[in-house]
This record gives sequence, C-alpha cells and structure tokens, in this order.
Amino acid sequence: MNKISDDQAERIALATRNLARQLLREDRDMTAPEVLAVMHAEVIGAMAMLFGGAAAAESARRAAGIIECLPIFGDCLRERNLLAMPCEGEA
Repeated sequence: MNKISDDQAERIALATRNLARQLLREDRDMTAPEVLAVMHAEVIGAMAMLFGGAAAAESARRAAGIIECLPIFGDCLRERNLLAMPCEGEA
C-alpha cells in the first residue's frame, strides 16, 4: 500500500468530520456516538474487504493500543477548568 501525504490524510480527515457533522445536523434523532459507530464499522468493513479480515483486525488492535488510554474530551475540559480555578483558603 502506498503511503499518502500529510495533506491527503488531512483532506480525508476533514471530509470525514464534515460528513459526521452534516449527518448530525440533518437528522436530530441521531447521536454522535451512533454516527461514529456506524462510520467506524463501515471503515473496518471496507478494510476487511480490501485487505482481508486478519489485516483489518490487526490494524484495529494496533489502533486500540494507541488510543485506549486517551481521556474523554469532557474529562479534559473539567480537569482544565478545575486547574484554572483559584484556590481558596491557602496562605
């Protein structure tokens, strides 16, 4: 498989984010987790069709190893807000 450029990867990422936003705007009954789950399943399914199930599964395991310890965005915001709050009662 040929390596894509950083610009190409960014274009694909932007298109993916734009599609998710469009789907959420057009159908208020869908939630972000639902949209992302279906998009994820479609990508993994396409990878399996192109490269085989074993290669798709290995790729998913590698990605999981990289991302499984990442915090939830909301948790980061709460932690940042807590750190930014002034401490009271300290000398």
